Amino acid sequence: AGCIIVGFAIKAGVVPLHTWVPEVYTNAPSAISGLFSGVVSKSMLLVLPGIVLVLDISPRQAGILLIILSFGNMIVGAIKMLTQYNLKSFLAYAAISHTGYLIFILGVSYFAQQQTALVAVLFAFLTTAFTMCAGYLSLGIYGHYYRIFEKENLYHVSHLSPFISVCFAITLAGLAGIPMLAGFVGKWLIYSTAISVGGPLVLIGFILFLTTSVIALIGYLTMIIRQYYPPRVIRTAQPVKDQEFPLPVWLQVPIGVLTFLIVLMGIIPAPMLNIIESIVNRMPSL
Repeated sequence: AGCIIVGFAIKAGVVPLHTWVPEVYTNAPSAISGLFSGVVSKSMLLVLPGIVLVLDISPRQAGILLIILSFGNMIVGAIKMLTQYNLKSFLAYAAISHTGYLIFILGVSYFAQQQTALVAVLFAFLTTAFTMCAGYLSLGIYGHYYRIFEKENLYHVSHLSPFISVCFAITLAGLAGIPMLAGFVGKWLIYSTAISVGGPLVLIGFILFLTTSVIALIGYLTMIIRQYYPPRVIRTAQPVKDQEFPLPVWLQVPIGVLTFLIVLMGIIPAPMLNIIESIVNRMPSL
C-alpha cells in the first residue's frame, strides 16, 4: 500500500514528491503542459483511492490520508507561485495548488463517506482541466509569436493579441474563483461540502483552502492587470511573426472554446452538474 501510494503521489505531483512538476510543465510544449497539468496528473488522484481501498484500508483512513496530503500542495503551490518570474512556472505552481484542492475534497468525500461529495470532486476536476489547458495554450502563443516568457514582459500585451489576452484573463480569473466562472462554482462546491462535513481535520483543511485561495488570488490578479497595464519602459521587441498576418484561426479556436466552457459552466452549471450526478449515482457506494 505504501509503495502504491508513493507511486501515484509522484504521478499526481503531491508535495513533497512534486519537484518534477515545475521543470516538466515549464519546458514541455504548451499543449503537452496543459494536458499534463489539467488532465493526466489530476486523473491519478481519481485512481488512487480505489486502489488503496482494495488493499484493505477503510474509506475513513483513506480520507484522512488524502486530507493530510492536501495540506502541502495548497501551501507550497500558493506561496511559490507568487515568486515565479517565468509564466509557465507560475501556472505550474498554480496546478500544484489546485492539486491540493482536489486531494482535499476527494479526501473529505471518503472521510465522510458521502457519495454526493464526489460531484464536487468531478466538477472541480473538469474546471481545472479546462482552465489549465486554456492557460498553457495561451502562454504557448505568447511565447511562440511574441517571445513573451517572463512576467515582466507581460505588460500591455493586450495590444498585440486582444483575443488571447481576454481568454487568458478569463482563465486566470477562473483559477482564482471569480464569480460567474466555472472556477467559482468548483470552489463553492468544495466550500459547501467541507462545511457540511465538519470535524477538526476537515476544518484545518478548510482554513488552509480559504487562506491559500486568497494568497493565490493576489498572483492571478497581478497577472491579469499586467496584460492591460502600460509597460514601465517602452516595448522595443517586435513580434516574431509579421504583424500583417493574424494568428491562425486553428490556434485561436481551441482557446476560445475552452474559455467559452469556463464561462458557460460558471453561469449555467446545472447541466454539467446533472451529468456528473447521474455518473456518480451509477458508481458503487464508498
